[in-house]
Amino acid sequence: MTKKQALDKTIQKFTNLYDGSVLPEISVSKVIRYYESLLVDKPIAVKSSSAMQRNWINNLISDIEDEQTEDYGGPAL
Repeated sequence: MTKKQALDKTIQKFTNLYDGSVLPEISVSKVIRYYESLLVDKPIAVKSSSAMQRNWINNLISDIEDEQTEDYGGPAL
């Protein structure tokens, strides 16, 4: 696989199709390992986080947004 093909496939794998952002549970090291595995034609399986972990992260984000709303008197940006 060429570097361009590996890059395109990596972008597809880790991009949220809804808004074009990077998936929230993905780390830089996961992206790099996946890309490098494609270059040697041995793609690795990338595990997504568990539902429990995603809920915890979403609750944390929600708490931070609520604190911002309280501190600034308006919606979080």
